[in-house]
Amino acid sequence: MSQDTIATKGKAPWLTHIDTDLECANETRLFFPPDYTATFHDDIEKAKALCMVCPLARSCLEWALPQTSLEGIWGATTPADRRRIRRRRKKIAA
Repeated sequence: MSQDTIATKGKAPWLTHIDTDLECANETRLFFPPDYTATFHDDIEKAKALCMVCPLARSCLEWALPQTSLEGIWGATTPADRRRIRRRRKKIAA
């Protein structure tokens, strides 16, 4: 069974032609942990660190933010991180 890539799992249209040298294109396990508990903390932090040095991180985050049911690490954020960002932005816009 082949492992999905971040482009197919997250369905980000701009990620379908990404450079396969990017960590997220090859390390799906890190970017899609089974859950976000302490058990996977080290993997989550490693994925976030890899995102922080990626030239696409900001675009990735901005794409992920409106996707309210999106799982995985996108733009160095977890689903909970993205919920906090959305709430903060909504509050600022009000």
